[in-house]
Amino acid sequence: QLELPRRLQASFFEVVQRAARDSDNSISYTDLIELFRQTYQYDVPEREDRRHAVKKFKMEDIDEESGRKRLTGDFIINGKPQSISGEGNGSLSAALDALNSAFEGKVSIKEYSEHAIGEGSEVKAVSYVELVWEGEMEPKRLNAWGVASDTDIAASGLKALLSASCTIDDLALKMTGSQN
Repeated sequence: QLELPRRLQASFFEVVQRAARDSDNSISYTDLIELFRQTYQYDVPEREDRRHAVKKFKMEDIDEESGRKRLTGDFIINGKPQSISGEGNGSLSAALDALNSAFEGKVSIKEYSEHAIGEGSEVKAVSYVELVWEGEMEPKRLNAWGVASDTDIAASGLKALLSASCTIDDLALKMTGSQN
């Protein structure tokens, strides 16, 4: 039921090609679904040892006319509990401001999309976020996708941001060989 944005389709296609190459050029439908879930941490059960997670958050209007919002909350960032906050001209920009206060370097959103799954009171929001991280150290720029769903659209977007930031951390660790 997912409607992947084109750029995410291309990104996941590369992941699938690598996985197929590593498994004699064949991959089952079940393996494909599992590969997507693991790559983007989509619909993976919450674990206590998760490096990035939303514990609780509150999104409030600062100025209804301008749409400015403030996000405050308790998160797990790089495996450590943190209380962070941020402000922005909407829910995502407030979440991005909060994330930037907790990370080295700067993260920005390159692409965002969302859609609903289901109807009526059973509807869930699915969010897709491509983040770009720019930092002082090598590599200086990394891109990663995050995918998440929730009955609350703000939570869905926030979880997708955290999913993408976790992938960026993983890529940075692999490329630098260091620990954050």
